[in-house]
Parts: sequence; structure tokens; C-alpha cells
Amino acid sequence: MAVVPCIRSVIKHGGKEFVLYSGFMESKNIFRLSTIPKFQMTKPHLKIAEDLRDGKLTEWQRPLLEKKVKDIIKLYSNLSDVKIMPNGVLLGVDTSSLQPTPNSNPAVFDPKNIVSEKNPTGERKILEGKGFYNIEIESNDGRKPLIVLDGQHRITGMAQSKQKNQPVPFVICHEGFSDNDLAEIFTHVTTEATPMNELHKAWMQYSFKLGKFKSWQQQKSGKTVVLMCTESGHFKGEIKFNDTVSINHDENRGGFNQGKFTLIGWSNIIYNNFYKSFNTAATAPEPSHLANTISNFVIALNAVDKNTKKSKFFTTSNSNKYHATLCTSIIQELLKFLRKNTPLLANTIEQWEAFLQVPHRQWNNVHTDLPYVLPIGQSAGDLKTSAKIADKCFELFFNNPKKLSSMRVHQWLKGDSGHFYVYAYQKKANGNIDLTSEKRWNITATNQTVDITDDGKMRTVIRFGSPSDNWVIARVHDADFVDETPIPGINVKKPKFDIAAEYRGKTEKKMYLSRQSYHSSSKKRIDITINW
Repeated sequence: MAVVPCIRSVIKHGGKEFVLYSGFMESKNIFRLSTIPKFQMTKPHLKIAEDLRDGKLTEWQRPLLEKKVKDIIKLYSNLSDVKIMPNGVLLGVDTSSLQPTPNSNPAVFDPKNIVSEKNPTGERKILEGKGFYNIEIESNDGRKPLIVLDGQHRITGMAQSKQKNQPVPFVICHEGFSDNDLAEIFTHVTTEATPMNELHKAWMQYSFKLGKFKSWQQQKSGKTVVLMCTESGHFKGEIKFNDTVSINHDENRGGFNQGKFTLIGWSNIIYNNFYKSFNTAATAPEPSHLANTISNFVIALNAVDKNTKKSKFFTTSNSNKYHATLCTSIIQELLKFLRKNTPLLANTIEQWEAFLQVPHRQWNNVHTDLPYVLPIGQSAGDLKTSAKIADKCFELFFNNPKKLSSMRVHQWLKGDSGHFYVYAYQKKANGNIDLTSEKRWNITATNQTVDITDDGKMRTVIRFGSPSDNWVIARVHDADFVDETPIPGINVKKPKFDIAAEYRGKTEKKMYLSRQSYHSSSKKRIDITINW
């Protein structure tokens, strides 16, 4: 039997008295003496509804999350990383378990007032009426006297960790609390509790090196953002750290301090594209240098942009809003470029302006309003394609601008000079595809005809693929049908579609597909005719 010293207190409210006990007990004992009234994930909808209807809902806690428990076990079993559990758990008393039944003995929950105790000199100190109690607690015949109201994961995990003998603080709700009261308390302290705001949680985690700010790389990423917002520079006081306070939106910073470019957003993009790649803190650049570089680069980008009032990077107009995808893409590719070229962290604003205006970049001649982009919404698939195209564009812009094909960024993003290939192959005598017989045709526009046997060789297996970096091609459709009837197995990496076998007796087939570059407004239908 466990004998637990506690302090007793009484809350008087609404004409009732509610008795509480608080103290400390080893997590293994709390786990041993407590029931967690959780429902099973497989419990049928009907059964839950019936229990609600009949007032028999006794399983009201959410199912135990095994991963969460395993994480707690791991965290509190790591003796090299000192962690303790000072936050208490909330318990109730299962009064039904304290009554005997024909088949079982009752559990025990018996508070006893401590009337006196000896002090170190042997004198007795009177404690009666001061609220000091010893509670005898024990389970019998599988019946447990306590109910876990809040902290099921903590207790389950701690009880299986190497700190299972450590004391954990608790509060026990005893007299005055009905079964419904206990269920309601659980509802209020868990499902209806107000969580920390996102940014509040983030800066708390950064401050105490927790969660997404635990590793040194994540700490340096967070510190970079802190410095961007606190030191003299383009973003001083202009990055969102407080969920409830708005941030200025102007043509100087454009989209680079809006939307997801908060403490969290900036930290994530810096971590994933810069610090994550460094193996040791000693070899990683200082956050102050990176913060200054980001500030200088955005200032230079703004200065060289010839029309910030319409720029999809800097505009403040709601009718021609900045594109978060473009802002994110150019920053992440800048960071990837910098991690391979760390001497450029010393660049001044003027040096970045010169960098942006070299012949193959010519940011000063880019139509950053992207005139072809229409103010229409995009689907999730379109946004994913836009991000892919933008990422590749700025990867080339920083690392190999000659591969932009002597086009300005806005032309490349639109898909100008893009292409894909039609490949054709012969079959061997055994029916296998002869990869050495490959021949390809470059498709740059719509309404092209390809004769896959133009050299007299009977090629009948085809595939479409290898689009240029500024094109994404969609699935192929049969042009002979009014509805969009797909033809599977053509735009794949490995050839397998035998057009002669699929369309026996024919020597021509009309097909179409769509290609997209940056933004859904760049979509174009490509019609193509295959002859064989």
C-alpha cells in the first residue's frame, strides 16, 4: 500500500465544497494506481452514440498516442540530457472502485489527518487543522482508485522510463466531484484548452532550445531571424514575432516580410536551405553575417527592380499582389547559393546590385510584373508546378544564368523556348524493345506532325518526355474524343507504349497534352499527330 503525504485544500463555489489534495508520487505508482478512461480507436460510431444517449459514456479520454509515449520514454531515459518532469498531472477518485462487490475487494483511498510530527530536535510540532494528510492508496483485484484526467501520456511514458522512481507532482480531485464533473474537467483542461499562439510558441521554443529550435543549426537559423529583426538593416522591426500585432507592408520589403515570412517561416527556410548542410558549428557562418547578407540582397533586389509598384516581389497592391511562391523561391535559392559560396556573405549592397545586373541575369531588364500572369486562383497542383518552375529558374539565375537561354527571367518563367521530345523505338524479334534504336523529335509548339518511321525503320514504341526546365507536361489525351480521354503509358521514362498495336489498322493518331510553366495562366495545349 502506498502512503502519500499531501496538502488538503477546499474550494467553495456555487454553494458546494470541492476537496483537493496535492503532493508528489513516483510516476510508476501513479500509473499502477490509476485508470485512464480512454476509448478505443476501433469503437463503433453506433456504440459511442448509444453511450451518449443512455448516459453511459465512461470512456471519454482520447486514445493513447503510442508515438507520443515512446518519445517521452526516450526523452526521460536519456541520462546524458538532463530532463525532469516538474509539471503536475490532474487526477480524480473513482468512487465506484471504493465499494465492495460480490466478486472483488474495494480499492483504497483513505486520507488521514496528520495531527503532529517530530521536528529535528525531537519536539513535536502540532499540525492539526493545517491541512497536512497522509493518504493510504491501493488497488485491489484489478480495481484502481484513481483516474487520470490530464497527463495520460506523461504518466504512461514516465512510468516506463529510467525516471519511473522520480516524484511527479499531482492534484487529486476528491470530495464534491461527481463522475460527470471529472469528465467535464477533462474536457476543459484538454479539448477546450487554449493553446499557445503559433509565434509565441516559436519564440518560447527558440528561447529554451526546444522543438524546432533544439539543434545548433536550428538555433543559428532562429538567431539569424532575431538579428534581422533587431539589428540595423532592411528588416529591423519588420518581421512578425507577435501573432496579434500586424506588420508593415511596403514596397521596400514587398512580400519578404508578409505571409509565412515570420519568425517561423524565415527560420525554417534558413535552416532547410543553409545551416542544415553544415556539419559543425565551427564551420558554419555566423548568423550576423547571414542576417546582414539577406538584408543587403533584398535591398539590392529592390533597387535594381525597375517597377516595384507592379513587381510580383514588391508590390503592395491587392489587385496585383506579390507572389509568395516567387519570394520564397528566390530566397531559398540565394541561401543554397551562399552555402556553396560563403565569401559572398561579405558582399555590400553595391556588389549585390552589380551581381544582379551582369549580362546573363539583367534583373534591371526583367519585367517583374510578369505581364502574362492573370489574377486568377490556382489549384494545389498548379501551385506545386509553379513552385517547381520557380525553384529551377532561380537555381539557374544564381548558379548558371547562361542556361536561361539568353532570356530574361520573366520570359523563362512564361515558358518561352521550352520544349519536350517524342521518342520512338523499334522492337526486337523476341518482342523486347530495342533501346539502341531510339530516335527523338523536338516538340516546341502545337500542331506538329511526327513521322516515327521517316528513315524507313519500323519504330512503333513511343514515349513523350525530357521537357525543358521551364516546362512541365501533363498526361496525354486522345484527340478523337470530345471528353478528356487519357492515353496512359506515353509520358513515362521507360518506353512501353506500342502505338501500332494499340491502334491496329491505322497509320496516324492525333493526341494532345498541356504544358505549364510558372502560373496556371501559362498553360498551353499542345496538339501533335503521330504517323507510322
